[in-house]
Amino acid sequence: MNEPTTIAGATPPEPEVDYVSLKAGQTIGRYEIVSVLGQGGFGITYRARDVQLGREVAIKEYLPSALAVRQDGSTVLPRTTKMADDFGWGRDRFVTEGRTLASLHRVPAIVQVFDFLEANGTAYIVMELLSGATLEDRINTGGRLKPEEVDRILWPLLDGLEQVHAAGFLHRDIKPANILLDAAGNPTLIDFGASRAAMVGRTAAMTAIFTPGYAAAEQMTSAKQGPWTDIYGLAATIYHAVAGKAPPSAIDRMLDDRYEPLTRLAGPEFPRGLLAGLDAALAVRASDRPQSIGSWRTLISTFDPEATIVMRPRVSAPAPSALSPSPAPRRIGLYAGGGAAALLLVAGGTYLALTSQPPSPQTVSLQDMKTEDLERLLAERRAAEAAAAEKRRLEEEARRKAEVDTAAKRLADADLAKAQQQLQSAEQELIRLRGEIEASRQQMQSGAESAAKRVEAEAAQRRAEAEIAALKDAELAARQKAAAEAEAKHRADEALARAQAERQRAEAEALRKAEEARAHGAVAAAIAAFDGAYGGTYDQMGARPGDHGPRRVSLQISSGVGSGSLQNTICGNSPISIRVTPAGDVSGEATTFDAACQKLPLTVRGKLDGGRLLIQLAGVGVGGGASLALVGSTPLRCPIFRPRSPATFRAVKAKAPTAPMTGWMPRTSARSMNSSSLRWLRPSKRWTTPVGTPHPMRISAAPALSSAPVSAGSPASPKPRSR
Repeated sequence: MNEPTTIAGATPPEPEVDYVSLKAGQTIGRYEIVSVLGQGGFGITYRARDVQLGREVAIKEYLPSALAVRQDGSTVLPRTTKMADDFGWGRDRFVTEGRTLASLHRVPAIVQVFDFLEANGTAYIVMELLSGATLEDRINTGGRLKPEEVDRILWPLLDGLEQVHAAGFLHRDIKPANILLDAAGNPTLIDFGASRAAMVGRTAAMTAIFTPGYAAAEQMTSAKQGPWTDIYGLAATIYHAVAGKAPPSAIDRMLDDRYEPLTRLAGPEFPRGLLAGLDAALAVRASDRPQSIGSWRTLISTFDPEATIVMRPRVSAPAPSALSPSPAPRRIGLYAGGGAAALLLVAGGTYLALTSQPPSPQTVSLQDMKTEDLERLLAERRAAEAAAAEKRRLEEEARRKAEVDTAAKRLADADLAKAQQQLQSAEQELIRLRGEIEASRQQMQSGAESAAKRVEAEAAQRRAEAEIAALKDAELAARQKAAAEAEAKHRADEALARAQAERQRAEAEALRKAEEARAHGAVAAAIAAFDGAYGGTYDQMGARPGDHGPRRVSLQISSGVGSGSLQNTICGNSPISIRVTPAGDVSGEATTFDAACQKLPLTVRGKLDGGRLLIQLAGVGVGGGASLALVGSTPLRCPIFRPRSPATFRAVKAKAPTAPMTGWMPRTSARSMNSSSLRWLRPSKRWTTPVGTPHPMRISAAPALSSAPVSAGSPASPKPRSR
């Protein structure tokens, strides 16, 4: 870095004055401040000396800059009365953190806490003063770590964190910058942030302090946190050490998972069990990770490299129909959705093999989404992040302005106090001069000498009165300046509050849009599962003999809407259109022909499930049912039984209630009943039509009987009349 240029004769700049931190030489109990080690938005860390024991220590002071300020160089007070509760609540959490850490003695790889105390209106934690470089510095200067270096860091941290978790405590901010390495490469975990993480959800004045890439997804939401949260942070830290780069942010992975497993990035010198355990610990969903340090250690130590990896199968697009091929853009969307789902499966495949857990419903939604939906979700996510960053920048600017205004007000208060002291001194001097004048007036009764002394005393009195008037003017100006600084500070506080409120609104809007996008994607995926071409036969029944007969039905369903035709070899084709709900319920309209080729309207009701479409068509004097199969699947075939009398019909039905059968019966007296997927007809007392013409009825939507048919043979259906 270049040295600043010095201009001859110019006034040297004033040294920077820190009005927030304690000064060197100040004491906190038995500890004397030496210097400032670090300073952030949540507190200040000092290098100090224990006067009684004669050793150097590190002291962390609770001073959230968004909630509190320092007055008189030592005392810490809340910024406003509204922030007093949040400040006190966070201080209690800070003290609890110190008490918990102080109770842990000789825990491996965890910074040792000597003492905790309350003073100056705030709280302090006294810790061991460590020397060395951070793991972040080691990676930046030396590159990736070797297997033996990873083992020297990972296993002591696992032992230490296990004891910390057993005490009911979490670190919540594990990252390479918070791990110190001594000369031998042994790690020490520092900067526990339980109270800091808790304050993020307590007050809007505290912004997020989590480092992208190392924080689990539940730390950005109100989801429950536990040992699995620290496991994610430690796994992300070791991932950085092995791969040379941090993993993608957990929030970004929820929308577009570009995570690269260590089993593909790391070299062959690393144990496969270690790499698979790290990949499992970096699962986005908290329930997919190891739930404790003990279970994670067991997973890493007992991993079987010969175990079969169970991967969830991809959902492929339906086969295109020969009559109406699917458009190319839709195929591209399906392939892109399958690629996204495959990427998620590769990231979590190893851990799925070890835990045998079912696939996540969220993964299915991402898999079935189209390319434009994924791109829209990512664009909305980036826009929300940009808006949040802008709000944080405005909030930081308002906070800095408030700090500058506070410092200016402090200087104005000092000038006012100085002016008041000068005024008091001048008033005392005036009293003294008046006493001297009065004494001289009594002594000098006559003569020029007495007159001269009197004139001189009066002149001195006038000068003193003029000085007092000037000092009063200075005091008035100082008071006005202090009032102006107070007003400026008030405006800065209002600007900060507005910036925070705007950020909250932006975050709420981004969350709402994300929820709407997820809901829309789930509905679209459910409806798209029914897409395809369906075909089958519709058995039409009517009041007149010429109105009945089989009709060929073909339907093409896309995005919940289907259209097709009913084929009549004499009258031609008639249209049919349906609508499908996400639950598979079907409704719509159709048109058919009677014996005179007159069009008859029909209503369509049915169910679509498992690649089979069951529909019922009904109109005035005409109706029937159809079972359509997805084009390309094997149609279900079964024998048809035709009882010759009501007694035979009842015997067959009692023996096999789900058997397909036909019977001779008049249409006008037939009554239909549903039993699961079977539709059968119960005959009436009369078995011939009024004109004496028997009519066959076929129901072919049930599984075949296992027993021999009771009677066989089907009379030929009447031939259609020629026009």
